[in-house]
Amino acid sequence: AFNVPFMMMVVMVLVISVFIIYTSFRVITTEMLPVIGTFRSIGATKRMTDLVLLTESIAYGIVGGALGCILGIGVLKIMVNMMLIEADRAAGYTAAVQYDWTQMLAAFILAVALSVVSSIIPIIKVSRISVKDIVLNKIESIKKKKRFRLWLGLILLASVIIAPRTAPRSAAIPVDMLCLVFASISVTLLIPYITGGFIKLFEGIYTYVFGNEGILAAKNLRENKSVLNNISLLSMGISALLIINTISFSVSREVGNAYRTLDYDIEFWVPNLDRQKLMLTEKIDGVADAYGNYQVFGTELADGKDRISCIIGAEPNKFDDYFDIGIVGDKESLLRELGRDRNIIIANALKEKFGVDMGDSINLRTKRGDRPYRIIGFCETIMYNGQIAIVGDKYLKSDMELKYYNDMLVKTSKPPEVVKENIKKYFGSEDIYITTMDEMEKSNNESNKAMFSIFRIFSIMAMVIGVFGILNNFAISFMERKRSLAMFRSMGMSKGQTVKMIFIEALSGGIIGGAVGVFSGVVNISVVPYVMRAIDLPIPIHYSAVLMAVSLAGGAAVTMIASVSPALKSSRLNIIEAVKYE
Repeated sequence: AFNVPFMMMVVMVLVISVFIIYTSFRVITTEMLPVIGTFRSIGATKRMTDLVLLTESIAYGIVGGALGCILGIGVLKIMVNMMLIEADRAAGYTAAVQYDWTQMLAAFILAVALSVVSSIIPIIKVSRISVKDIVLNKIESIKKKKRFRLWLGLILLASVIIAPRTAPRSAAIPVDMLCLVFASISVTLLIPYITGGFIKLFEGIYTYVFGNEGILAAKNLRENKSVLNNISLLSMGISALLIINTISFSVSREVGNAYRTLDYDIEFWVPNLDRQKLMLTEKIDGVADAYGNYQVFGTELADGKDRISCIIGAEPNKFDDYFDIGIVGDKESLLRELGRDRNIIIANALKEKFGVDMGDSINLRTKRGDRPYRIIGFCETIMYNGQIAIVGDKYLKSDMELKYYNDMLVKTSKPPEVVKENIKKYFGSEDIYITTMDEMEKSNNESNKAMFSIFRIFSIMAMVIGVFGILNNFAISFMERKRSLAMFRSMGMSKGQTVKMIFIEALSGGIIGGAVGVFSGVVNISVVPYVMRAIDLPIPIHYSAVLMAVSLAGGAAVTMIASVSPALKSSRLNIIEAVKYE
C-alpha cells in the first residue's frame, strides 16, 4: 500500500522530467544552430549532425544517471530519517537504506533512456531545417492548429473520468496509474485551447489595466510555443503539489474524525487481561467506566483469498458507549442481533472488496474451524483503513479461543493524564502499555506528517524541475524573439515598456498555468479515491479552496521570478545587432 503513492509521484516526476529534457534540448539545438549551419555548409550531412546531437544526449544521460544514483542515495537517507517520528527515536528505533546494484543499474539505464527519448524530437526538428534557412535565420515555423489534438485531449480526459469508475477491482491499480498519465497528457493537449480562451479574456481586461503593452503581451501569448510549454510545466508541478497536499489535508481531517468516533479517554494493556482485572480497573480512582475489548487481527476467509484486518467483538449493551463507527441503520437493534447468533457487520470498504450484500454469509477461518457469519449490516469508517468487522463478543471469544481481552478502554471522571498515572501505579509490578487518546492522536498525526513529508519531497522535486524547464523556455523565447523585440524597439517602444510587456506576459502565463494546474490537480485527485480503494485505504477526499488559491498565486509568482533574466536581457538589447542576428 505504501508503494502505490510513491509510484504515483514517480510517474508524475518522470513525465515532468521528459518534458524538461525536451525543452533543454530545444535550448541546446537552438544555440547550436550557427555551428550546425557551419558544419552543414562545409559538407556535413544531416545524418552526421544528428549523430553528434544524439551522442551528446547519451553523454548527458550517462552523466545525469551517475550523478542521479549518487544523489538519490543521499535523498533516500534523508527520507528514511524523516520517517522516524519522535516516539520512534525515543524508543531507540533506527532505519537504514537498502539497495543493490541491480536497482542502481536500472535507474542508470532509465536515465540514459529518458535523455535519448526526450531529445529525439528536437534533433529531428533541427535536422529538417535547411542550410539556407539556418544562414538566413528563418527558423520560426508557422504553427498550424491540429484539431486532432483537441479531440485526443478530450477523449483522454473522458477516459480519466470514466475508466476508474468502471474498471474491475483486479485491474484497478494499473488502470488508475494509466489514468494519472492520461490526465497530464490530456491537459497538455488542451492547453493551447484553454490558453486561447484566457487570452480573449485578458485582451479585454488588459486594455484598461495595462494599456497598449498589456494588449501586445496578450497577443504575444497566442501560439507562443515557449509560453505553452511553461503553462504545461507549471500545471504538472502545481498538480503534483496539489495532489499531495490535498491527500495530506484529507488524511489529517479524517484521522481527526476517526478519533472523535472513539468515546473513551485511555487505552491500556497488561498481561492476562481478564474480567477480574476489568473489575479491578473500575475501582481505580478516576475511572468512571471500563470496557474489555476483544479484537482479532488478520482473519482469513475460508477460501484463503482475502482477509479482514480487524474483527472487533462487541458487547451489545456497552459497545455503542465506546464506539461510534458509522453503523448504518438502527444501531441498537443491529448490536442486539450480534449477541443472538453468528452475525457480522462489515465496513463498506469490505462490502465492495468482497462483493457481498445484506443477508450473505462470510465464512471465517477460526481456531475451531470455518464458521459462517451472516451479514446483517454495514458501517462507514476508516478505522484500520476501513478493513474492519464487528461480531458478538461471545462468538469471537469462543471461535477464536480467546482467554484475555485485547486491551482495556477507560472512561475517566478526572483528567486522563492523572488517571493514567493512577492506573500505572496500580499495575506497577506488571508490564504495562498505556496511552491517552490525545497521545494516540498526536502520535498518529506525527506518523502521517512524516509519511506525507516524504511525498512532498517528490512533489517539490517535480516543481523545482519544472522551474528549470520554465527558465529554459524563457531562454528559448528570448533567443527566438530577439528580432521581434528589436523591431518593437525600432518602432519607438522604450526599454521600460519592453520590460513591462515581458512581465505582463509572464504574469499572464503564470495565471493560466496556475489555473490549469488547479484544474489538472482536481482531475488527478478525482482518480485518487479509486487508487486508495484499490490498495484498501478508502480515504474520502476533501478539497481545500485555500490550497487552490495558493497554487494559483504560486504559479504567477514562479513565472514572474523566472522572467527577470529575459526582462533584463531585453533592456540591454542592441537593436542593430538583434535585427541582423546571426
